[in-house]
Amino acid sequence: MSIKMSGIFAPITKLFNNAFRLLEIPYVRQMIFTLAFYLVIALVIFAAILVYIYFWTEKRVDDLDKKYVLLATCESDVGRRAAQMLDGSGMHVIACCSTQKGIDKVKRMTSDRTVTLLMDVTDRESIERAKDKVLSVIPEGVGLWGLVNNAAITGPLVAPWSRPEDYQRVMDVNFHGVVEVTHAFLPLIKEARGRIVNISTCCGRFSMTGVPYNVSKFPLEAYTDGLRRSLRDYGIRVGLIESGFVSRPKTSEYEWTNNAEKCWEGLSDEEREEYGKEYKVEVINRLTTFADYYHLFSINHTDMAPDAITHGVTAVNSFKRYHTGLDAHMFHLPISNLPDSITDRLVRKMYPVKPAAMFKL
Repeated sequence: MSIKMSGIFAPITKLFNNAFRLLEIPYVRQMIFTLAFYLVIALVIFAAILVYIYFWTEKRVDDLDKKYVLLATCESDVGRRAAQMLDGSGMHVIACCSTQKGIDKVKRMTSDRTVTLLMDVTDRESIERAKDKVLSVIPEGVGLWGLVNNAAITGPLVAPWSRPEDYQRVMDVNFHGVVEVTHAFLPLIKEARGRIVNISTCCGRFSMTGVPYNVSKFPLEAYTDGLRRSLRDYGIRVGLIESGFVSRPKTSEYEWTNNAEKCWEGLSDEEREEYGKEYKVEVINRLTTFADYYHLFSINHTDMAPDAITHGVTAVNSFKRYHTGLDAHMFHLPISNLPDSITDRLVRKMYPVKPAAMFKL
């Protein structure tokens, strides 16, 4: 068999003709058929592995309708959606909120299986009162199968304009609150040989500017790693969700710029003179850009964090770490593994304007 063409197609014609001549050689045909056979076998094995992994990761715990899970807070959209998903799986959900308004929202989204409680994660007495109510809800000897620590606040978004009390306030909720709630309910978790799922963020792996929110997530990562290793002998699985940004007010342009304006207003006259108005405008412009970027990558995955929470509580083979969101996979995770010399330069490129005081040196 041969192909005859002229002009610019002549080289291609020659290549095809040579290929056809090779196929006329018996051992070449046999070699090609053998390679094709092994390729098909490899693809079948690969497909079988993928199917096994899927069913291995998707296998759910038995008797979910007899198990209890507590969410430390359901004030946010993520918390309420997670409560709704866990309720839908048949579990008995104990949804804690810091306000009556939050409780009312949870009740509208869940069934009668969900019990709501008022709890402030920064108040030890409030946690103890909630624990007493949980003990009255859970049947004796059943224990608490799941604990989800998802309480978090943002705090100031400009690190140089943040005060020590800002860091303390954010740490009280985002880290110390997790420790307080976990230690309060740990005996019940041990009784059920259950699960603990802590909600962190990819900002706990890489901090661009050292704002209180990012700083509070680094110790949470260490605490969760320690819990996972120390509670292994009890049969307790501990998971950490390193979430990207989700589509909520926290990632809106107004919230971010308004946050920066409040930080600026809290500075003294000397501090404002040190940074200058040009620096302030540049910071707000950068925050606006970041808000648009995060909104672009987060708008379509508002259920990813609740999905990860549900999997961490209900899956037989839950993961040690969950990464949710395009921004997590495309930006935060890759950049967190780069050398500091490179990440420092990248961050410097994001904030090209220097404080006014630097020009006087």
